[in-house]
Amino acid sequence: MFSLPAAIKAEIERAYGEPIRYPADCHRLALSVRESLNETIGVTTLKRILGFVSDVKEPRQSTLDILAKYCGFDNYEDMKRNVAGRGDSDFEEKADIVSADLLPGQQVTFEYLPDRKVKLRYLGNSEFEVVISENGSLQDGDIISVASFINNSPLIVSKVMRGGVDLGRYTAGKVSGIYNLYLEEPSADL
Repeated sequence: MFSLPAAIKAEIERAYGEPIRYPADCHRLALSVRESLNETIGVTTLKRILGFVSDVKEPRQSTLDILAKYCGFDNYEDMKRNVAGRGDSDFEEKADIVSADLLPGQQVTFEYLPDRKVKLRYLGNSEFEVVISENGSLQDGDIISVASFINNSPLIVSKVMRGGVDLGRYTAGKVSGIYNLYLEEPSADL
C-alpha cells in the first residue's frame, strides 16, 4: 500500500499555498494542478495519494511526476531526494490565544464562514461558556473545552456540554478556519 511521506505532502501544500486537511481540498488541488501545468490528476487519485481513501493501488509514476513538477521539481525522484534532506519535522504555527494563559472572565470572539460569529467567556481549566453564537451549531449557554485558538485555522473543540449532556467534539471553520479572533478583558459584571 502506498504511503506519501509527510515531507512530500508538506511540499505539495507549500506549492498549493494552504494545508490539505479534508477530502474537499483535493478538488481544489486538482484544479490548481490543471491550471498550473495543463495536466490532469483525478480527484479520487489525489484522495488516495493524500491518504483520504484507503486503497491498495500504487499511484502511477506519471501521476507522482506531475505532482513533483507542480512543486517545482523535475520528477518525483528529484523531489524525494531534495525533500529528504530537509527532515520530517517542522514547527506548527504558534497559537494566537492559549486557554491556559487566560484569566476567568476574559472573552474570546471569533468568526467563521458562512456568516458565523461566536463570543466565549473563559471559565478556567480550558472551559468556556458560549455567550453569543450567531448562525452556528453552538448555542448560548453551551460549555465547551478549547486548548487554543489560531487565526485562519479550524477551531477544535474537544467537548461540548449542553444542558448537562456531552455532545462530543466539534470543529468550527473546518475549511476556511476562524478569523477576526480577538481577546477582551473580563467584564465588570462578573
